[in-house]
Amino acid sequence: MTDALRLLSDDATGLGRPGSSSLPPATSSHKDKLLNEMDWMQLEAALAKGSSRYDEALLTYFRAACAAGLRPCEWAKARLDWQGTRHVLVVRNAKGTNGRSHGPYRRLVWDEEDDIEHIQAWLSYVSRVLSGTTGGERLEVWTTYRRALQDRLRAVCDHLWPRRKSHLVLYSARHTFTARIKAVNGTREVAALLGHAVDDTATHHYARASKGSRRPPNLGSLPRAHIRDVQRVRVTTDKAAIPERSRSALQVP
Repeated sequence: MTDALRLLSDDATGLGRPGSSSLPPATSSHKDKLLNEMDWMQLEAALAKGSSRYDEALLTYFRAACAAGLRPCEWAKARLDWQGTRHVLVVRNAKGTNGRSHGPYRRLVWDEEDDIEHIQAWLSYVSRVLSGTTGGERLEVWTTYRRALQDRLRAVCDHLWPRRKSHLVLYSARHTFTARIKAVNGTREVAALLGHAVDDTATHHYARASKGSRRPPNLGSLPRAHIRDVQRVRVTTDKAAIPERSRSALQVP
């Protein structure tokens, strides 16, 4: 039995809630797509003192995913490389077929290590969960583990905000990352960082960064896209230019 299946032997929900089989499916209308700063403070505190073995994993996941923007399913095939003076997270695009992505892979580049520790920590979780798995079993184990994390997150959110109709999901971290990068980048680089084929996809499907109480938490430095990934993005808007501040930093071998 793998580490993941041993982890999943415990109830993921906790907090006096029934097991995951009783939780209703999260439809789009019931998903809170953006994690704001105030909610993050409450969620972070709850997970930090939580009793479930999933709480530390969820805390690490959100810190890493809000800094990297990967789809939850993409972490299983991601790797962190050291290239010269930069850390490069190599991601296999989940939607790499039928022209939905700019290519089979995307590369996220950091000059600083502010977020790298969280990403390294989360990748360590992923490695332990998938230890000893191969082929189809690997996908099955990762899918099961993600569902367990989502069930636990739902239970924590219900406990924190019992009157809310919409709740955070694992994918909320990607939306939060997107809001952050859209505030400082052109649409072409945003698309490259997200793995999109066209520069206006994020404009239609992801919210902009909000101000005040709805602004996303600042979880460290944001990555830059690899220049070759940026060049593969198809341009359809007039906001696709790479910002001057990023142009030189994008020159990654």
